[in-house]
Amino acid sequence: MKKSPISRRSFLGTAAAAGAAGIVVPSLITSCAPKRNNVVLPVMLDKAPDGPLLKAGLIGCGGRGTGAAINFIHAGPNLTISALGDVFTDRIVSCRERLAQDGVEIADENCFTGFDAYQKVIESGVDIILLATPPVFRPEHLEAAVSAGKHVFMEKPVAVDPVGARQILASGEKDVMGDPIQTTITVDGHDVNVDAVGVAAVRLDASGQVAAMAAGGLKTFACGDLRIELPDRADIALWRDARGQWQGVLQGHTGPIPDALTRITKNWTLLRLPAPLENEREN
Repeated sequence: MKKSPISRRSFLGTAAAAGAAGIVVPSLITSCAPKRNNVVLPVMLDKAPDGPLLKAGLIGCGGRGTGAAINFIHAGPNLTISALGDVFTDRIVSCRERLAQDGVEIADENCFTGFDAYQKVIESGVDIILLATPPVFRPEHLEAAVSAGKHVFMEKPVAVDPVGARQILASGEKDVMGDPIQTTITVDGHDVNVDAVGVAAVRLDASGQVAAMAAGGLKTFACGDLRIELPDRADIALWRDARGQWQGVLQGHTGPIPDALTRITKNWTLLRLPAPLENEREN
């Protein structure tokens, strides 16, 4: 399969824009930006919207790790912890007991101990990795998780020395493709057809029409009255503003905006992909 330049890391800014009433572009989050801009912040939900089951693996089962796991399962519906890893058995025992109080049972075969436990959690079939070990281990664990194509939540601090910090930065620059998504899912009784790479999200209004969507490496999308068929994959976020008008973000695209998108709206904001660290060092 031809390799796409799109990665989940490059799409983070685009996905964050979905459902927002306004856009925060990179210049707005730079402390020395030359001018001020009016920004309307997105509405913050109390919980994540419903969707397919997401399984997380916890690496580091002490107090902070257990707390992160509890926070995760209460962040929305269809979220669970399915694997635990720690150097010490007693930490896993206490974490399992606490999760059981919230109805989450971890199978014995998904509880791993030892210094290689992190790798076994990553390989256990989870979607998301929660990193809560002492920070000296974070760079190695993050690199392994990113290389395996996993989504990662990582506690701070991320490293304890310059070597570890540089390893964290290098992991963030890895060109790791997300998993291909070619599926039909049902959201509130309505079919959503999507062909994307790594990440896709949709929010429907009360009538079942799309109120907001975001996708990395999008090729096709169909739900309700919204149909998108692109000649090449692209990172896209699209939503209706307070007036009911479509607003969109297209990230990393060069050349004219595809006709399939301009037929939906003329209100597109183009964002460049983040510059690689090597280029930043050279400048």
